[in-house]
Amino acid sequence: MLCSLKNHFKTYFISFLLVVVGIHPLWALSEIDRKCYADILSLQQSPALQQLSQRKDMTAQFLKQFQSAVYLALSEDYNQKDKLIKQIEAQIDVLEAQKLHSETFYFCYTELLTVLAIVKIRFEMRLGAVWTLRKAFAELSAFQSRFPKSKLPLKNLGALNVLSASAPPRYQWAMKLIGLSGNQKKGFQMLDSASQGTDPRALQARVYKMLLQTYVLRAQTEFLASQLLLQNPTNNLIMFFHGMVLLRNKKNKEAQKLFQSLLPIQSKLPYAQYAMAETLLYELNYDKAKQHYEQFLLCYHGQNFRKDAHFKLFIIHYLSQSSLSLETKTAYAQKINEAGIQSTEQDAYASKVGVNIANISSPALIKARLAYDGGYFNEALALLQNIDINVYAPKSPQRTELYYRLGLIFLNMKVHAQALKWLDMAYNEGASLPHFYAANAALQLGLLYRDVFKDPENARLYWQHALDTPEHEYKNAIDDKAHAYIKQSLKK
Repeated sequence: MLCSLKNHFKTYFISFLLVVVGIHPLWALSEIDRKCYADILSLQQSPALQQLSQRKDMTAQFLKQFQSAVYLALSEDYNQKDKLIKQIEAQIDVLEAQKLHSETFYFCYTELLTVLAIVKIRFEMRLGAVWTLRKAFAELSAFQSRFPKSKLPLKNLGALNVLSASAPPRYQWAMKLIGLSGNQKKGFQMLDSASQGTDPRALQARVYKMLLQTYVLRAQTEFLASQLLLQNPTNNLIMFFHGMVLLRNKKNKEAQKLFQSLLPIQSKLPYAQYAMAETLLYELNYDKAKQHYEQFLLCYHGQNFRKDAHFKLFIIHYLSQSSLSLETKTAYAQKINEAGIQSTEQDAYASKVGVNIANISSPALIKARLAYDGGYFNEALALLQNIDINVYAPKSPQRTELYYRLGLIFLNMKVHAQALKWLDMAYNEGASLPHFYAANAALQLGLLYRDVFKDPENARLYWQHALDTPEHEYKNAIDDKAHAYIKQSLKK
C-alpha cells in the first residue's frame, strides 16, 4: 500500500501502476497526519497532536474529533460527554454541508459517523446509536459504490458485517433497522484486505479483527495479540487489549505486568486501574487490590463497573476480617445499590449479591473463585477440597457453586472425566435456582461434549439446557453463547 512508503512525494508513478493493475491504494495521509492518527490509536500525546488546533484543513478537523471520540469511548467520561459529542456532531454537520466527492471526504465523514455510534453505545444512548450506525452503513455503502477499488471503507464495513451476522437474537431488531443482514465470512475478508500495509488505519483494522475474533467468535487470540504488541510495542491500546486477552486466559501475572505499565495514563484509560485491581485480588493481595479499586473509583468518570468495584471492596473487607457485622454489610449493600448503573454483567451480579449480602458465600468458596479466575488452579482446588460438602444443604446455591467450581478447575486442568462429573452434578443441583452456576455448567458441558468427546448431539442438548435455565445474573451472556454454539454446530 502507498501509505507504507516513507516518501509520499514520490508516489505518483506507483499510484498509476497500482490503479492500472486494479489495486487502489489508501488515500495517503501526510507524514504528520499519519503520526497524529497513530498517536491517537496509541493513546499518546505528541507535539503533532497539539498542533492540530492551529490547522483548519479537513483532515486536521477530522483528527481532532476522532481523538475526542476515542477518548470518550475508552474513558466513558460523563463530565465531557455532552460537550464532546456536540463537537463531533458539529464536525459531521460541516462535512455533510460540503458533501465533496473525494476519498478524503468520505473517509473522514464515515469514520466519524462510525466512532460516534460506538461512543453512543458506550453511553447507553441506544436509539441514537442505532440511527447513527444506520447512517454510517448507508454512507459506507455509498463510499464503496463511488470508489469500488478503495480499501478505505472496508475496515468499518467488515466490522459491521461480522457484528450483524453474529448479533444475538435480542439485537436482531437493531440490525434489521440499520439494514444489515451481515455476512461473517465476507466481513473478515474485508478486514483482511483493510489490514494490509503499515498505515495506522491498517493497524486499526487488525485491532478490530482481533477484538471480533476474541469477543464475537470467542477464538483464542493470545498469539495474535502478542504479535500485534510485538510489532507495536509503544501502542498503549494494544497493550491493554493484550492484557485483557491474557486475563481472559487466566494468565494473571503476565496481564498484571502490562496493566502496571498503563497506570500512568489512567486519565485516558481508567480501566487499567480496575484491571490491575482484579489481578491483585486474584492473588488475594487485599491491601494493594483495595488501593487500585479506590483509585479506579476516583479517576473513572463513567458509570460502569462502579457497583462491581464497591462489591470487590466489600469482598476484600469480608475476606480480611474474621467476621463482619450486619450493620457493616448493610452499609456496603447501600453503596453498591447507589453506585453507577446496572449495565454490565459484573454490575448486575454485584447488584444481585448486594441485595442478599447478609447471605454471602463462605470465605473459602469466594477465595477459591478468585484463585481460579487468576489461573491458580492448584490453590483453588486445595481450598475447595478442604470444604465439607455436607455443610451445605442439597439443592442450595452454595452446594451448586462448590460442584461448579470443582468442575471448572478440573476442566482447566484437562482432567476431563472429573470435569464432566462435577459440572453435571452442578447442573442437576442448581438447574431450577436463579443463579448462573447451572447455566454455565451446562454451557461448559456442551463444549466438553463437542471438543473432547466429539458428541455434537449431547453438546446441543446441554446448550439447550443452558438456555432453559431461569433468569440469573449472566443470563444474556450465557444465552448469547449458547445460541452461537448451537448455530455453529448446525452448520457443520
